[in-house]
Parts: sequence; structure tokens; C-alpha cells
Amino acid sequence: MKSYTTLRNLAATNTKVLTTDTTNMALLDQYLNDSIRTVCNIRSGKWWFLQTVTNVATVASQQGYSIPAGIRKIIDIYVTVGTTVYTPTPVYSPEHWNNILSAQLGESDVPQYYFIQDNKVLIEPTPSSTAGTITFRGRKQVRDLTVADLTSSTVTTIANGGTVITISAGGLASMAGKYIRITSTGVDNTGDGQWYEIASATATTVTLVAPYEGTAIAAGTAACVIAEMSPIPEAYDMAPVYRTIALYLSTNNPTDPKVANTYWRLYDGGQEAGLSPMVGGLVGQMLENEGESIEGAYVPPVGSRNLSGPPYYESYQNASGF
Repeated sequence: MKSYTTLRNLAATNTKVLTTDTTNMALLDQYLNDSIRTVCNIRSGKWWFLQTVTNVATVASQQGYSIPAGIRKIIDIYVTVGTTVYTPTPVYSPEHWNNILSAQLGESDVPQYYFIQDNKVLIEPTPSSTAGTITFRGRKQVRDLTVADLTSSTVTTIANGGTVITISAGGLASMAGKYIRITSTGVDNTGDGQWYEIASATATTVTLVAPYEGTAIAAGTAACVIAEMSPIPEAYDMAPVYRTIALYLSTNNPTDPKVANTYWRLYDGGQEAGLSPMVGGLVGQMLENEGESIEGAYVPPVGSRNLSGPPYYESYQNASGF
């Protein structure tokens, strides 16, 4: 995985922009974040890695619940009351919803229907208590990357299989959702070099989402990096960087598009730029490999690269994008 700082530095190097050039770096940052969202919105954003869940407690006599800010689009919801899980039926038609309202179902902790309106989920019957938990499953709202890597902290303790890391200083509550990597040097009291998502943090404690798999660190001073990450899988980290470079070069040197076109081809085979009717490059690989959340033994045909036509099998994908 490449951090925000690494991604923007790669874009700067390949466009020959100095990182001290605040005007052009701001433009590259804008292109980079736009490109991350563009890649995430391919296939209407229906990527497994964009799925997320958020829990919200029910409120007595409250019918509507705002869709959490981190969710762009709802996939479904379910409601848990005690140990019982309820899966209310989604209603898509306003007319059908009006008919349900006219039935006056009253209040109950057993939900039967839900309807999305004005960025809220409306539940019928209206929840009657605070005993329930609404779980929203949806697609992530992709946020701009803006925070430079933090490299000033060191890790003093972490157990193998543990989720709590003690750091020297510098932890912030806002680190939730960011990632930490404890540097691997191959000696005792250093990390495994893997990135771990942060669930929460205080000034000297970082709690991980998943357990640490490296060798335990005790009374150490292991270097670490805390960073913002794109949600795009590691193998395709460079896709938004290629698009960023192509956009910048296309804007700043429109009379000589050859170099920009090279990056467009690396990005998606040149499809977005009108250089090819087919999707290739890293985006093409991503379309082939990331359409499912669980790996299966069967390799199905994929849709035509010109986004229409019959399915086909492809024997290989040229990593260069050409």
C-alpha cells in the first residue's frame, strides 16, 4: 500500500513538479483525489473494497435516521434487537410507501419496511424504544487525502495477536481510519512492515482494527509511519497516480500529447482519453480481478472491453497497458 505522501510524491516526480511548489502541488492533490474517486466510481462504485457498515441506535418514536456521513449509497439495512436480527423489506416506490403509512402500523421494535428519502432511512413500524441497533451496509464515501505521513512516533510495545500498540507520542483521535506500519529491519523489537488499519487512538495508544501478526515488541523504539490511504487495493495504487500525471501533462503541454498519452494508456489503456475503445492498463486489470470479494475456483468470462458486446475470455493482461 502506498500512503498519501508517497502517491503525491510519485505524481510530483513524474511531472517534474517540486514539492515546494505549493501552487502546482495543490493542483496535483486535486487531480489525485479526483482520480481516486474516479477509479472508485468505475462499475458504479460496486467494488467489494468500498463496502462498509455503520451502526446507529434506534430512538423511541423516531421514524427517520440520517444515512451515516461515511456512506455514499445504501446497499441494505438490518435491525438487531437483543439477539434477534430483523431484515425489513426495502420499499422503492413512493406510492407503495404512502400505502404503508396509511396502514398506520404504529410503533414496534420489529421493523417490517424501510424507505430512503431526503438522505434518511425511514422505518415502519416506527421503533418503539432504544433497544435496537440499525446496521447500515453501504458503499464508502471516499474522502480527500490531505494529511502528510506522520513519522515522528516510535512503537514501544505490541503483542503478537494484540490490537493495542503503545507509541512514544503524537497519537490523535483523528487517526481512526488511517493506517500504521511498524518498520521491519529484521532484528528484534521491530515490526513486520505491514499496514494495519487504526480503529482509535489517544496520545500514546493506537488500537488496531485487526490483530498484529508480527513478532512482539517489548520496551522497544521501533520506527513507524502513520498515514492516510486510498481505499483502492494495493495492486492498483498507481492507477490514480497515472491519471493524475496524464491530466497534469495534458493541461500543461497540450501541443505535445505523447507523454500524457503514455500515462493514459498505463491508467486504462487510453479508453477515458479516447485513445482506445477498450479498457486496459491497471484499470483493466482491476476490472478483471476485483469484481468479487471471495476468490473462487471458477474463472467466469468478463464483459467486453468496449463496455458492450458478448462476454469473452482474455488469455493475459499486459501490465504496461499497451
